Amino acid sequence: MSVGVVSPVLDAESATAAVAVLVGNPGSLVATRGPQWVQEDTARRLVADAAITFLVDGGAAVVLADRMQTPGHLRLAVAPAADEALTPQLLDTALREVIVFLAASVDLVRIDLAFGVYNEMFVEWALAAEPVRFEGVLTDAYFAGGRYWDGVIVAVTGLALEGFREHEASTLELRIADRLRRRIRADLQTDPVEAPA
Repeated sequence: MSVGVVSPVLDAESATAAVAVLVGNPGSLVATRGPQWVQEDTARRLVADAAITFLVDGGAAVVLADRMQTPGHLRLAVAPAADEALTPQLLDTALREVIVFLAASVDLVRIDLAFGVYNEMFVEWALAAEPVRFEGVLTDAYFAGGRYWDGVIVAVTGLALEGFREHEASTLELRIADRLRRRIRADLQTDPVEAPA
């Protein structure tokens, strides 16, 4: 079940693909958790413990949605298969699709993302994405390139989250109408109606 460029991890095959992405790029400067060596058993546990995991573009990246302590609060973590595989356009599309998917839950009140300030792609995304707001600084939270870097927390909450919920409802209506059109077209092709003479 694909939502666009993202597809939820729902079976053993997609879970194996997600684990492969998590262990495959340990020095990533684009991963939101920073450059980390992740062993296969740890990656399996990350996928299993996440509220939901998404594969992006067939394995270009993984997005994990982790439950936080407060009910209705999810934190996203992104790990690319290769830094160059995750383009700014793919990142924007994937995160928007993930947020729309998650916003369909009525008990969701907050989605956030934390990343190092050295991560230019995420900084640029957060600055350009309208519903995203900067909420805090994490001092010396990331180690990359031989030094400690500050991080930031960005979030989608409140009315912005409602906007994603409304988008999901209108998108669902469009998908239903599109399926109906395709079905009618298929029915007309299999049972052609003669044109009046």
